Amino acid sequence: DYLLKIEILSDLALFPEAFQSQADRLLSEGPWLTIRLHDKNGREISSLMRPGLPDSARAILRGEPEAFESGTLPAVVAGDEAGFSFLLIRQEASNQSMSLTAIISLDPFSKALQTLDLPEGWIAALLGPGHRIAGRSRAVERYVGRRATPSLIDMIGSTPEDLFYSYNQEGEPVYTAIGRSSITGWSAA
Repeated sequence: DYLLKIEILSDLALFPEAFQSQADRLLSEGPWLTIRLHDKNGREISSLMRPGLPDSARAILRGEPEAFESGTLPAVVAGDEAGFSFLLIRQEASNQSMSLTAIISLDPFSKALQTLDLPEGWIAALLGPGHRIAGRSRAVERYVGRRATPSLIDMIGSTPEDLFYSYNQEGEPVYTAIGRSSITGWSAA
């Protein structure tokens, strides 16, 4: 849903009033933190930030997060200094003359995973294409923003769906089920 909304917003980039209206609506609802529009030379055309964010969060979100992995769209980044984690999405406008950058909070992903009725000891996680944990059903503060384990990354790279043994973040062998979206590149484990 977030990726679809950012695609729609990038299509509106050529229409300033429609773009502003949609960006304002997204910032007032849900997890959206910042939305920026740049021309093809990287000059900022528009920069919007959710009202009411603490100063510590504003300081991080004003600049480009250093942990952003160029070439990975989207990239999951941990914003530890502000006490929250966020997702950075870059999208080229359909005419390739502008690019859109949006930052959304990762909190809703973990909150959704925590509502699952999982058996005792089971863990559910959502991984972005950079193999960073975007959401987790438990130990959220400890693991969201970190890369998945090498054994899990290897399997995600070799198959879109599978059941296999891998190692969890604690180093214990676990039976793992994965599914990867062919549209977004995100994986559930």
